[in-house]
Amino acid sequence: MQKALLTAVAGDERPLFAVLRRFSGLPGVRANVKLAEAFGESVASLGAKTGVPLATGMLRLHADVAEGGTDLEFLPICAVFALGALGARTIREELAGKVEISKKKGAVPMSRTIHELLHEAADDLRYRVRDAVPENLARLGEFAKDSLLHELVEWTDGYFHGRAALLALTNARFLHAVSDSDAVAARLSECFTLLAKAQRSTARFPGFKALLEASQTVPGIFALAHGNVIVDTLIPFAKTEEPYMRDTLQKFANDLRSSGRMGEEANRVEAALAASKKAPRDPSRIVEGMRGRSKKR
Repeated sequence: MQKALLTAVAGDERPLFAVLRRFSGLPGVRANVKLAEAFGESVASLGAKTGVPLATGMLRLHADVAEGGTDLEFLPICAVFALGALGARTIREELAGKVEISKKKGAVPMSRTIHELLHEAADDLRYRVRDAVPENLARLGEFAKDSLLHELVEWTDGYFHGRAALLALTNARFLHAVSDSDAVAARLSECFTLLAKAQRSTARFPGFKALLEASQTVPGIFALAHGNVIVDTLIPFAKTEEPYMRDTLQKFANDLRSSGRMGEEANRVEAALAASKKAPRDPSRIVEGMRGRSKKR
C-alpha cells in the first residue's frame, strides 16, 4: 500500500484504489477498519499539503460512482480516517508552532479545512461513511479540546451532524479532553431542541432516527463526566407530550440510576416527567355512543 500511495501522490491513483478495494472487506458485513486506520496514518505521514487533497478527492467520489455496499465505498471511508489522522497531526503542529498559520485576510488554517471536510462527510448518503466520522472527529477533539467543542455549534443544526457531534463527544479521546461542562450541556440542549421542534412527519427521516438514537445513549455518559449541569439542562424538556421525548428522558433517568451514584438526579428527572404527564381522561365526561361516530355504517 505504501508504494501505491506514493504512486497516487505522483498522479496515478489506480494502483492505490485497487489495493484498498481488494482488501476492503466490502461487499460484506463490515469494512476493513484496520486497513482504513493504517491508510489514514500513512497519509498523515505525508503531511497535510499532500494528504488533504488526496483525501478530499476520495471523499468526494459521488455515491453514484462509489456506491454504498460496494468495494468502491471503502475509498471515501478511508478518506475519513485519513482526515482524522491528518487533523490530529495538524492541530498538534499548529499548537506547537511548527506550522505557520497565515495571517492574510480570509486565510483558513489547515485544521479548519479538515474540520469542514469531516462536517461534509457527516451528511454523506452512505451510512458507513457517516459512521466513520465521530471517531475521527474525536481525534481532532483530543488535541483541539474546548476550542473544537465550541465550534461544534455548527454541527447541532442538522440531524446527522448533531448525531456525529454527540457521539464524538462521548468518545474517550474527546470526552476526557474537554473541561467546559456548560458548552457540553449547550451542544446537548441544541440537539434536544432539534428533536423537540421536529414535525411529526420528520420522524420517518433516517437523520431524525439517528439523532434520536444517539440522544438516548449519550446523556448518561455526559452526566457522569460533567455532573448536574447535564441534568439541569434536560429537565425542561420533560414538559412535552411527545412519546419519543418522554421515552428518551426516562431512558436518561434509568441510566442515571443504574450508574449507582446519581439516584437523586434520576428522581428529579422522573418527577419532572410525572409533573408534566397528561391527565387521564375523566370517564364521567365520556358520552355513550360518541366514540366511533365517524365509523362507516
